[in-house]
Amino acid sequence: MTEKQGRGAQTREGILVEAERLFYAEGFDRTSMRDIATACGCSQGNIYNHFHSKEEVLYVVCLNEMQRLISMLEPLENDDNTSPVEQLRAFIERHVEHTLAPPKGELLHFDIELRHLSPPHQAEIIKLRDAYDRILRKIIRRGVDAGLFGKVDEKLANYAIASIIVRARFWYSLQGELSLTELSNGILKFLLNGLKPGVKNRQQVKMA
Repeated sequence: MTEKQGRGAQTREGILVEAERLFYAEGFDRTSMRDIATACGCSQGNIYNHFHSKEEVLYVVCLNEMQRLISMLEPLENDDNTSPVEQLRAFIERHVEHTLAPPKGELLHFDIELRHLSPPHQAEIIKLRDAYDRILRKIIRRGVDAGLFGKVDEKLANYAIASIIVRARFWYSLQGELSLTELSNGILKFLLNGLKPGVKNRQQVKMA
């Protein structure tokens, strides 16, 4: 790390970038404040100038990422004009981009790291996660009401969609055969048409 890079990493934002990378690579338990300081090229005292504890660092990392994701999805919540199919496409594309587009290949698995947060901090992250669920379930409900989606358990569908996207972090590679757009389209096609082709009396949604 150059002297210039070291100075830059001492900023609050620089600390968060290095902390997120370490939490993802090593896990919260195995990452110390000393590790974060070393990665930033600064002293532990400098870290404590910005954060009271390692738990607070984790909280701010999670908060920033969840707020960024929700800001990308919020326009879809009360959209009563766009087709639910296109809304679902946009929802998947935005979550995929947030999770997998560079340099976001090292996002934390919030449900795993959540246990390390204090109850008040947990409540804040869960509130944002609930906003994610609310937006997605509204899209699913619109699709069902319009006859474009089959009747499904909204809660189960919500969890399944989110899990497919989050799980992709473990196998997807930007250097692989699929682009992010192809991945998003593949997830959408699977969700709309399922595994069985040509089910009798079932309207198949045409893909663009």
